[in-house]
Amino acid sequence: MKQALKLIFLVTYTIVIFLVNKPLILLGVLLFNLILIVILKTNIKQMLYTMYKISFFILLTFIINIIMIDIKSAALVLAKLMLSFSFVYSFRKVISPMQLATAIEMIFKPLKLFKINPSDISLIVNISVTFVPILVRELEQIRISLKSKCIQVYGITKTHKKLQYILMPWLYNVFEKTSSLELALKSRGYTE
Repeated sequence: MKQALKLIFLVTYTIVIFLVNKPLILLGVLLFNLILIVILKTNIKQMLYTMYKISFFILLTFIINIIMIDIKSAALVLAKLMLSFSFVYSFRKVISPMQLATAIEMIFKPLKLFKINPSDISLIVNISVTFVPILVRELEQIRISLKSKCIQVYGITKTHKKLQYILMPWLYNVFEKTSSLELALKSRGYTE
């Protein structure tokens, strides 16, 4: 029950961040996030590095909002994205992937009335949460391998031709990991 409450708090707080449009309330959210970072002893350097890794998507969202709406709204969305990222990054110390799966299973128990197995939903979420870092690690290993072979992947010229050096091994590794995961799930009794 404790994990379910943590998950509900996480989702509710993140939704509230995106629904609030007053800068004063967002300042309060920032203060709460800073207190949470201190209490949970979050590694700020690692958090900023992780934010840097996803900065392309954050900046893309910012630019799209400037084009579609205006700069004030775009800045507000940028602030909300950064606040929600810092909160979720710090909060991940409070709830592990296994606890997250348990919480999701508890929250979706009423779906049993509609003959939907909450364990399956929990398993899907748990796999996705643990699988994404593996895929990112695979991509980084491919990039390092290509760099050691003096193949510059990121560049202005002929990037689309160089993409094959990343995409083909990465997709092969994804299918290999998916196949291994399928075999492991079948051996544990998760069949159709």
